[in-house]
Amino acid sequence: MQHCPYCKIEVGGNLSKCPLCQNPLSGAPGDEAPYWPEARPLKTLSLAAKIVLFVLLSATFICLALDFLLGLHADLHWSVLVAVFSLSALLILFLVLDHPRLTVPRFLFQMLLLAIALSFFTEWFLGYRGFSLDYMMPILCSAVLVMDIVFIFVDARFTQNTLVYFLMNVLIGLVTFLVLALLSHVQRIPWMICLIISVLGILSVLVFKWHNLWLELQKRLHM
Repeated sequence: MQHCPYCKIEVGGNLSKCPLCQNPLSGAPGDEAPYWPEARPLKTLSLAAKIVLFVLLSATFICLALDFLLGLHADLHWSVLVAVFSLSALLILFLVLDHPRLTVPRFLFQMLLLAIALSFFTEWFLGYRGFSLDYMMPILCSAVLVMDIVFIFVDARFTQNTLVYFLMNVLIGLVTFLVLALLSHVQRIPWMICLIISVLGILSVLVFKWHNLWLELQKRLHM
């Protein structure tokens, strides 16, 4: 039975490429199984996931009730902030549970966007201005870039995702450059550090992983 590492399906017969994505299959070919995988039943949440779901929802509703019914802090409804972070934790939980579609670069990028959104929301909710753009956003981008560089060289499970890592590095570097070029009032040192890390990551891929990058380009473009 052959296996497609991209579509996460098993393919029978003697095909050399996946019938869905046209990428090379791994494993030994055979004639006894059908070409298309059988439909699988929907996954159900595990007991641990249900407990986490129950605790987060219960804590959220308790906080909302204490805040709005008792009215202890009418000027600042702190339970709204708790509810937003609880919903974000639930989103992360369901993303992690979606194993067949979860890849490291995709998960890193989703967590980066979520963390930046939470930072800006918290800043707006508490009445601060400038902290997220000056410090939190470049710090979060720098952390993702560092993890991105590390996974390029040590992530054996997703070795065929070099191009995705590379493009994410380029995208974050481009955003960093635009912030430095267009926004003169931001703190420039954190953003400069982020830009330097991005450039180093791009150079490391081009110098040490150019062969993998070229092979993946050929596969993605079906050359």
